[in-house]
Amino acid sequence: MALTGRVVKRNEKWAYVINLPLDPRTGRYPQKWKMGFSTKKEAQEALQKALLETDEIALWTKDFTLAEYLEHWLEKSVRVKNRPSTMATYEQSVRIISQHLGKIKLRKLRPHQIEALYERLTEVYEPSTLYKIHRNFRTALGKAVKWGYLKENPMTRVDSPANRKKEKAVLTPEQLQQCLNYLQVHSPVIYMAVFLAAHTGMRRGEVAGLQWRDVDLESQTIRVERSLSEVKGKVYISEPKTTKSLRTIAVSEQVLEALNAWKSHLEAQLQRPLREEDWVLVTKKGTPIQPKRFSVDFRNAVKKLDLPPVTFHGLRHTHATLLLMEKVPLKIISERLGHASITITADTYAHVTENMQREAVEALDRIFSTK
Repeated sequence: MALTGRVVKRNEKWAYVINLPLDPRTGRYPQKWKMGFSTKKEAQEALQKALLETDEIALWTKDFTLAEYLEHWLEKSVRVKNRPSTMATYEQSVRIISQHLGKIKLRKLRPHQIEALYERLTEVYEPSTLYKIHRNFRTALGKAVKWGYLKENPMTRVDSPANRKKEKAVLTPEQLQQCLNYLQVHSPVIYMAVFLAAHTGMRRGEVAGLQWRDVDLESQTIRVERSLSEVKGKVYISEPKTTKSLRTIAVSEQVLEALNAWKSHLEAQLQRPLREEDWVLVTKKGTPIQPKRFSVDFRNAVKKLDLPPVTFHGLRHTHATLLLMEKVPLKIISERLGHASITITADTYAHVTENMQREAVEALDRIFSTK
């Protein structure tokens, strides 16, 4: 971003003023003045020379650290337009980067320093986490270029860490039923959360965000309208992850019967009729449950029963995998999951569809085999 300036007359003398980029530490646009020129032409010539020679970044960033910039980026670009849960991911990346590179001057940051950081982080973090750090770092420095704080983004010369995806662990129908039987006895509310996640494919926050108004007994559907997220122990209500996440999911008689039984249980527990705006999954006081509890209690149950290490989010994968194995079309599964596109569904469950491709080949062999 090129600097601009102008000449002005002051006290019978001429001066020039250069407009500098925004200083994130003060929130102001500083200016550089030089006075004492005898003529306007002399001031204009001096201004043009100064504009060519002036390092627009070094003018005010000579003491500006990477940590200072990243905090400014969070404040001005991330926190103003992201959900709390998404914001927490960015903040984690900034915290990790600043811990290692924060004292380096922003304008002196070099690609080899970033690559050295990645080498250290590889020993500590999963590939998926490292990839997120890289993606967020690239975004932050790209904004620095756009804002005029850097002349070029050093990340353009840094190789992206490999984002190796692990095959997602899922439960078999028998393992799922074993877990549900255990939870029904030991934690009814977590039982309902697991039951709903497994039967609908909803995300954890979507399950936590269900209200009774979202359950339509007549059409046998559940409407996903909101999501609950938890950051530093505080619960936030927000819209679901994407536009496609706002969806209607068809459910079975079994699900509706379970919801009706749960509703009767809650009304007895709270000693009042439930209202449409009441949460489906609540504490004994009728307040929404912190989503993190779903994950913790489910993980403990899985460990207690010596089942595969499936997370609560893994119930969503279990739902999709079981449907794929039953030959349900990928488009229908994508709609139930609320994916932004069917491509995401295909990429996520490629390992399942690969097995189905083999089954299709074997089926063709049987069809066209000659005796």
